[in-house]
Parts: sequence; structure tokens; C-alpha cells
Amino acid sequence: MSNLGLALKSGNISEMIRSALKENTNDFVQSLLEVANSDKYIQQCNPQELIKEAMKAATLRLPLNRQLGFAYIVARKGKDGYTPTFQIGYKGYIQLAIRTNQYQKINAGVIYDGMIVRRDIITGDIQITGEAKNDTVIGYIAYLKLKSGFEKTIFMSKKEIEAHAKRFSTSYGHPSAPWSTDFDAMSLKTVIKKLLTKWGALESSIQKAAISDVDDEKDVETEQTTIQDVSLQQGAKIEALEDNQKQDTLLLVSEEAPF
Repeated sequence: MSNLGLALKSGNISEMIRSALKENTNDFVQSLLEVANSDKYIQQCNPQELIKEAMKAATLRLPLNRQLGFAYIVARKGKDGYTPTFQIGYKGYIQLAIRTNQYQKINAGVIYDGMIVRRDIITGDIQITGEAKNDTVIGYIAYLKLKSGFEKTIFMSKKEIEAHAKRFSTSYGHPSAPWSTDFDAMSLKTVIKKLLTKWGALESSIQKAAISDVDDEKDVETEQTTIQDVSLQQGAKIEALEDNQKQDTLLLVSEEAPF
């Protein structure tokens, strides 16, 4: 039996898990064993630490499965070996938001070369028009609408996402880290997390998730982070649109305006 299997059967740990999860205990144990068996680096983690990180997903009622995209555990290499770290996927944040029953709509998407991003400089409203010319990604967008009627959209260019990841993610650049294996999913998570923690109905479950999500452990005060909905990057083609009723900024996303 593996070290993890032995740890899960030990008296104190087994009692703790059963006390917290009750009828879901067996599903949790089976899921954690499957996660460990599928990743040779996670197998090298301390079993007690691995169980502790997995419990974060269980208490949020998010399945631990990288393929599903709700939550997963990443093994990070340090001076003393591999350390397990709990991370939430963008689907996990959306799921937590849906459970609050306060959202009418919530979505995130990828913006491609050829699509046009317009921002009203007075209201902050963002509109996306045009069609993708190719599969070159130039940014990411997230949108929410509360049942109260409040709605908000944020946009981050690919360069902004990369700068954010380099600054806040301790795993960025590691070949097996999610930023390396699934950049789009991590980027969508970034805009969704920013949107929910700054503009959403910040329920306790989302607050808890943001704090537990150690991929951005240096960015736990997300709601205090200033985000420009559209940042005009160097080399971007910008046109001012003026009429008697409204002024806004047109950011033309094209090969002439690399992000």
C-alpha cells in the first residue's frame, strides 16, 4: 500500500475526514487516490500535506480532476522536495458563483486577432465586434450580470495576463505547471477571479476560494488590485471616436496591434 493509502487509513486522519465529509468520505478517498496515481510528482509529496490540500476542494464541493477543470492539485518542487498545492480552475469559480443564486449571467472567453474591443470611457462598458482572422489569441474577457441588474465586463490583453502570471504565480515557468500546460484555462481563470472578487457578489464561498487558491497566493487581496478594463499597449492602433452623444476609445485588435 502507498504512503498516501496508509495515511488515509490512519486513525486520526481517517476520523478527521469522516467527521468533515460524512457520507462523501469514500468518494473523496477514491478521488484523491486516483489523483495521486496519475501524477508521479504528487506521489512524492508528503501524504499529510496532500490530504490537507485535497480537503480544501472537498469543503468547497469541487471535484479534484484536472480534466474537469473545477479544481486540482499541483506538485511544486522546492528545496525539500515536492509540495502539493491546491488550485481552482475557472470552471470552479463559475460554479461557486452560480451556487450563490445571485447571478443572472456569467461568462468568460478568448479574444482573437481581428476582433475589435470598444470601451466607453465614461461608463466602462465594453463591446466586442468583428470576427477572428485566425487563432492568434490577443486577450481574454469576462462578464457578469447580477439578478439585481448590475453588470460588468473586464478585458485583459495577453501581455497583461503574462505580466500578472509572472508577478503573482509562484509556479509560472515550470514545465508541468498549469500556466505551461493550459495557458488559456489559467488566463480565463485570471479574468473570472478578478471579475468576481472585484465586482461580483462576494459571498463567503468565493472569498474562501480566493484565499485557498495558492496559485495567486501573493495576490490574495484581489479586490484591491486596479484593473484597467482595456489597456492600450504600445504599438496598438487607436482611433478616437467622437460624436455629439458619446466618446469612447476604439482598440483595433489586429496584427498591427500586438499584445
